[in-house]
Amino acid sequence: MVQTQVKERKGFLNQARNVLSDPSLLIMLAIAFAFVGLFIIYPLAKLMANTTLETWRNFFTKMAYRRAYARTVYSSLLSAFTATALAFLYAYSIEYTEIKFKKFFRFIAFLPMLAPSSMTGMALIMLFGRNGLLTTKLIGVEVEIYGLPGIWLAQTIAFFPMAFVAISAVLRAISPNIEIAAQNLGAKGTELFRTVTLPLAAPGVLSAFLLVFINAMSDFANPKLLGGLFVTSPVQAYGVVTGDADFGMAATISAMLLIPSLAIFLIQAYIMSKKSYVTVTGKPVAGLKRITMGKGAEIVSQVYVFLVAALFFMVIGIVAFFAFADPKAYYLGKFVFTLKGFTETMTFNAYTFRNSAIIATAAGILASVVGLLLAFLNSRKDFPGKKILDFSAILPNTLPATFLSLAFLLSFQRMLTLGPIPILPKLTKTIFIMIIIQAVRQLPIGYRNALSGFKQIDKSIEEAATNLGANVGKTISSIVLPMLRPAFISSAVYNFISAMIAVSVIIFVVTPQWNVASIVVYSRADSGYYSEAGAMSIAIMAIILGTLWLVNFLSRGRIKVFD
Repeated sequence: MVQTQVKERKGFLNQARNVLSDPSLLIMLAIAFAFVGLFIIYPLAKLMANTTLETWRNFFTKMAYRRAYARTVYSSLLSAFTATALAFLYAYSIEYTEIKFKKFFRFIAFLPMLAPSSMTGMALIMLFGRNGLLTTKLIGVEVEIYGLPGIWLAQTIAFFPMAFVAISAVLRAISPNIEIAAQNLGAKGTELFRTVTLPLAAPGVLSAFLLVFINAMSDFANPKLLGGLFVTSPVQAYGVVTGDADFGMAATISAMLLIPSLAIFLIQAYIMSKKSYVTVTGKPVAGLKRITMGKGAEIVSQVYVFLVAALFFMVIGIVAFFAFADPKAYYLGKFVFTLKGFTETMTFNAYTFRNSAIIATAAGILASVVGLLLAFLNSRKDFPGKKILDFSAILPNTLPATFLSLAFLLSFQRMLTLGPIPILPKLTKTIFIMIIIQAVRQLPIGYRNALSGFKQIDKSIEEAATNLGANVGKTISSIVLPMLRPAFISSAVYNFISAMIAVSVIIFVVTPQWNVASIVVYSRADSGYYSEAGAMSIAIMAIILGTLWLVNFLSRGRIKVFD
């Protein structure tokens, strides 16, 4: 009996026919495209539409705008380089050496990620400012921390964890096979590192650099606290909006921030497309162990991770010190323990913690749900516009946070209509714009986590359910969701943490009614009320650490948020 192979029919018409034949798939695609169109594509187009020939001419002819832009790009490149380099050495020391207390140092690497984004700048002022504890009080010298040095150091510390996460994951995933083969052929030490390990770690290094650069380009709080006369573009755009209400100029400044981010993103994509970095081939690696560094290099690595951990402890420690110190006594050269900062914080700003918790929880879940939906559609289904949906899912990863914040402000300050038909009510000054913008900002995380989860699920399981009569909705609810539960929860918790500490992405849309704790930390620090700002920072970190402990306890250690 001759079997004939049936070829799968492809093409726009066949894809459309398959979509129309499954109502649940049609509904999911409608939801996905509506979300992407309304909250990613439309805000981007709206911001660009607010620029004019006059605003572009002013940007390129007036020195103040060009200078701020050049400073932003320059300081962001410096911060991205140092944060990536330091994080690589830290991750390499943990993954490739036998240093002691690895779990402890791995946890310490995440500490800046658990703090409000403005806390690092505030800590540096407390340590090295004009009345800094370390310089003025203890050593008796003045250090100029304001300007480029302060921004550079603050952003390096603040964005170190995201670089560490990207690099550590790649180093941990490298199979020992290639390195051991190179060692057997005589490659040792720096030669092995230069010719084998570093090239294989390139995806993580490039991703880390891109992440840090984009976040540094859009960083608002640290340059605002530490910049002084060194004005960066996000700070300048904020001043243009709040001072002159010139939305067109602010849109032009924000649009210019997108150019270097997209350029580095495209360069990264080009480099990654030219080489293969696959090291996991299915060949057995059980029992294989890398030959680690020599004893001397291992000691250097131990000292290095200790110094980095000490720096992080110093940053958090000085904030905790000011949280419990009486400000008046401190400026008189005395330390008086007090809970005044905490009591005033809870008296006047307790509602901001409630707002933060509500917004961060809703945004974390929304980003994970939409990310899961987009990942399912792009990894399991063929439909018209698939590439558009995939690109849109990762697009927020390349958008500077302040760009996105201003885009949402311009897009949703009045009811959105399609001709006479209302589509969306006014979102500004509501909690919904806060939730949606945070969810859009974190969408790439939920999307990539879900894609990784789908790669671990054999398609045959879902195909079997389809053959038994289950539609797309039933397949997702009965098969996909149970199998992806750990990845979903991990993504939601990570997004919750990011939303709790965010400043730049909500700086243009936050309102007094829906003010959040991270914004209060920045505003208190900017006004010089370091006791209150420190108390709120410690409280936010306590909430996040409590959330991580609860997730770890309930999952019995099975859910790893940062892995």
